[in-house]
Amino acid sequence: MVVSTAIAGGPILRRALSALRYRIVGIDALVSIAVIGALIIGEYWEAAAVTFLFMIGDYLESRTLEKTRSSLKSLMDLAPETARVRIDGVEQTLSPSELKKGMILVIKPGERIAADGVVLEGSAYVDQSSITGEPVPVFKDADEHIFSGTIIKSGYLIVTATEVGEATTFAKILHLVEEAQDAKAPTQKFIEKFSRYYTPAIIALSIITYLITGDV
Repeated sequence: MVVSTAIAGGPILRRALSALRYRIVGIDALVSIAVIGALIIGEYWEAAAVTFLFMIGDYLESRTLEKTRSSLKSLMDLAPETARVRIDGVEQTLSPSELKKGMILVIKPGERIAADGVVLEGSAYVDQSSITGEPVPVFKDADEHIFSGTIIKSGYLIVTATEVGEATTFAKILHLVEEAQDAKAPTQKFIEKFSRYYTPAIIALSIITYLITGDV
């Protein structure tokens, strides 16, 4: 039991020591002290239980972050890689970053639209699920708006680009998702701030109690 506790508690203790170098006394330090204290007084099961429960929490947090990163990667994979444009009557393939407003795009079945725009010619069924979440392709024809990141399932479209690059709807959605991933929730911010004061307070209170009562 002691060996398993030491193995499981090792990473927690290392994180606590690393944080202490920056004068941060967080939850890792509190858990480390609790586990070491339990081992000293012979409460091996309690020490193991604390490390086990803390490891479960770490695992669940890691899984959540992994799923978030996976979702972001899936969204990034939907970004168009090329764009077919018509310049002086000649079709050329460009990178989406080279597109400019007013350019004429030619989109064929199976191709991903590289800019927001308005349909000039043609008609097509467009899969807009990456933008709107609609499971069924939507019919588009002249004068209708289309979005970057969507796919033509059938038909063809000649489109005037109205928004390109970071100004497209798809790019804005991707940016919002990235911001949401990096940003901390208000509850998380509160807990982190609270733990900075809570942990030292608990340690100080424990020391005072021991000095007064002599009881561990």
